[in-house]
Amino acid sequence: MSLSTQIFSAHSSTAQTLSSSTTSTDPKKIQMSEMDSLTTSSGSKRIKLTKENLEPKDNFAGLPEPLQKTGCRSCQPYIGCNEENQSGMLQLAAVNSRIGPENRVHLGFSVWFNFDLMSVTKPAFGIICDVDDHVIDIYSGIQQCILESPDALTFVDKFRNFLIENAESFFAGLPPGEIKKLFDIDAELVRPGSWLQTPEKFQAIKALHEDGRIRYLNLDITDKNGVFTGIATWMSSNKLELDTLYTSNIIEWLQSETPRTSYLKNLQGICSVNTRFMQAYKPDPHVRGGPVLEFGIGPDAVRIPEQKSLKHRRRAPVPRIMPPLAGVINQLFDV
Repeated sequence: MSLSTQIFSAHSSTAQTLSSSTTSTDPKKIQMSEMDSLTTSSGSKRIKLTKENLEPKDNFAGLPEPLQKTGCRSCQPYIGCNEENQSGMLQLAAVNSRIGPENRVHLGFSVWFNFDLMSVTKPAFGIICDVDDHVIDIYSGIQQCILESPDALTFVDKFRNFLIENAESFFAGLPPGEIKKLFDIDAELVRPGSWLQTPEKFQAIKALHEDGRIRYLNLDITDKNGVFTGIATWMSSNKLELDTLYTSNIIEWLQSETPRTSYLKNLQGICSVNTRFMQAYKPDPHVRGGPVLEFGIGPDAVRIPEQKSLKHRRRAPVPRIMPPLAGVINQLFDV
């Protein structure tokens, strides 16, 4: 029995028939050794059906494989963000990017605030990182739930179930009923700034996943194996530029000179003069409240912050701006 495969031209309704001595089967299941020899005409052009035509492109070729494990596990991984000035950061990030939408890359550590940022900056690509295997498992769950959900409400239901099912392994034996005390996923539907608050924001994040434009990496921010150099090379080769870089309060956990030096070298090496950088820390560790987010532009914005009293930094409900950015911020707000 001959195999007949109908391939329709975009410019003609006439079906082209290909024959083989094998039995009838789904063309998508033909082995590549057979597929390599199949060609069809489209107008005056010949189209060769190859592996590259059929398999999805790896948009992150040259970077480490996603969702890898290293054996580093915390007893209680974080999900939400308790940092102060989140609203201010989102307002700054949402406007006046100096990089075109098709060239923007977001790179960030920790979990939830990265999605808030990407929902307003709408980058072409996103790279979300962490060094904790349990957080990598959470990233995997987020990814799966997003892909399976047509809307934010469905995602919340699926992700809540995911956390309940994995409560004991993720959170050191925490009873499933106590998950809400650590992270209230339902509250994200109404929290101002949340990527789950509006259909537009959720669909922006969903599109990144559906198009294969987001990658979750198990990455140490003090890496000495050249991963950050590889990221810089990947961006340069694809004419991309780092638009937003978010590191949460990781700097507070780097107390010695060696990891801090690596922190600066790695992050400054992937920044351009247009990169918006956000990190968080507590200027006074003895004062109540979460770490405070600060904002800066360019490689020089990546710095080791000084600890000062909060009373010198909270006189107005606006983000703290790293010097020397007064002129830049004035331009952002047309002051």
